[in-house]
Amino acid sequence: MNDSYPGKYYEKQLTRAPKPNFKRDFFSVEKIVSQKTIQKKKFFLVKFLFYPSKFNQYISENNMKFGSNNE
Repeated sequence: MNDSYPGKYYEKQLTRAPKPNFKRDFFSVEKIVSQKTIQKKKFFLVKFLFYPSKFNQYISENNMKFGSNNE
């Protein structure tokens, strides 16, 4: 990824962010973009909160936890 960030920064201010592990970590979903069914299994194309759309991906219904942020 070669994303650029406008502005000036000192090298000491920069740190590498850990690469997200979508199989282990939980991520908040901003919205469900679409859904599809494959062999009677439901999948949702999700947009993750605070991530650009290029990180959208299909998630199996079995791997999603539905609920509000207050739980």
